[in-house]
Amino acid sequence: MSRETVFIFVCLLAALTACKKDLSEVKLMMEGDPVIEIDDYVSVGSEWTLQAGGVKLPVDDIGYYWTIDGLVDDNDTTDVFSFRFPDTSGIYKITCTAFHPEYYNNPTTKSVTVLDTAYNASLKLGGIDIAGIFKDERDGREYRFVSIGGLDCFISNLAYRGYGKPYKGSDVMWSMMGGYYTYEEVLSGDICPQGWRVPSENDWDVLAGTYAEAMDGRVFLGAAPHLMAPATLNDEKLWSYSPDNEPVNDSGFSALPTGYFSNDAFVGFNEYAVFWSADPSGEKGIYHYIYYDEPDLRTAAISGDFRASVRCVRDRN
Repeated sequence: MSRETVFIFVCLLAALTACKKDLSEVKLMMEGDPVIEIDDYVSVGSEWTLQAGGVKLPVDDIGYYWTIDGLVDDNDTTDVFSFRFPDTSGIYKITCTAFHPEYYNNPTTKSVTVLDTAYNASLKLGGIDIAGIFKDERDGREYRFVSIGGLDCFISNLAYRGYGKPYKGSDVMWSMMGGYYTYEEVLSGDICPQGWRVPSENDWDVLAGTYAEAMDGRVFLGAAPHLMAPATLNDEKLWSYSPDNEPVNDSGFSALPTGYFSNDAFVGFNEYAVFWSADPSGEKGIYHYIYYDEPDLRTAAISGDFRASVRCVRDRN
C-alpha cells in the first residue's frame, strides 16, 4: 500500500470519526410547546398556581422553568409555579421554558394585563357629572349613573353574573367591561336590578335622541361622540382613533368599545360599542351600535347566539 493511499485512508477515518462525534452532539426538537393557562386579564394582587405541561416528546426527564419580566427574573425551576401579581397595574410577560439535556430548550411566552378594578383606577372614563350610585342587592356591585332627559342610566355596562359571560373569559373583565348577553337573556325580565330595566326604543329616543342632530329612520345622526367616553385602560386609549369621531361624552353615557360576541368569538374590541334594546323586531332582537369611525348611533336587529352589552335605565325620581 502506497504512502498516498495510507494518508487518504487515515484522513477518511478521521473524518468519519468527527462526523460520528458531531452527530452525537446534535440536539433534537421537542414535540409540542409549553402551555401557560392563565387569563389574559387579571386583578392586581391576585394569586395564581400554574401547572407546566404541553410538551409531548420527550416524555421522561423533562423539566420546566418560569420567569416573569419585572417580577420573577431568576429561573424558577418547577412543574407547579405559584406566584402573586403586584398591587400595581401593568402588562407582565410570563415565560415557561421546557428543557432536556438531549433537546433544544422550548419556551412559550404569554402577556397578561393586570388591572385595578377600583373606580377610575385602571379604567378611566374622564370627567363625568355623576347623579348617584346604585348598589345591586343581588351581588353587591355598585353602579354609578347619570341623568339624561327623564331617565337615570348606568354609566357602565351591566355586570350581573346570573347571565352572560365576561370578555375572553377573564373574571376581572366583569368589572371593567361588564357582561356580554344574548337577547334571550335580555327577555328574561330580571337581568337588570329591581327598579331598573333594559332600555326600550322609546328610552333610546331619550338617551340618544337628546344628542342627535337629526334622525334618518332609526339612525341617530351625530349622536355617537356625545355618548362615547374618552376612556383609557392602563393609560392606553380604548377607542381606535378617528379624526372624524372623537369622544366627547357630554351626555355622561360613557360608551366603551367592548365589541360583541358572535360565532364563538369576541369581535370588534376597540372599534364597536353595542347595546341591546328591550324591543324586538319580529323574531329578532334590536340593538344599537357605535362604530369608532362614524359619528352616528345606528340600529340593527339579529337573532341567535349574538351577545352584546346591556345598560340599565329607570325613570328619574
